[in-house]
Amino acid sequence: MKKFDVIGFGALNVDRLYKVNRIAHEDEESFVKEYFEACGGSAANTIVGLARLGLKTG
Repeated sequence: MKKFDVIGFGALNVDRLYKVNRIAHEDEESFVKEYFEACGGSAANTIVGLARLGLKTG
């Protein structure tokens, strides 16, 4: 019996998502309203997607 259908290898990155009050143009400012960090990277994102499709991932 196999343990995994897919094993991912790759760089682990941190995705940083910012919600701002507006998109600033040149020489303007905007302010961060919310901030969120999540694990990411191409291998991690692919493995999450495959797991959501029902594959056993690692």
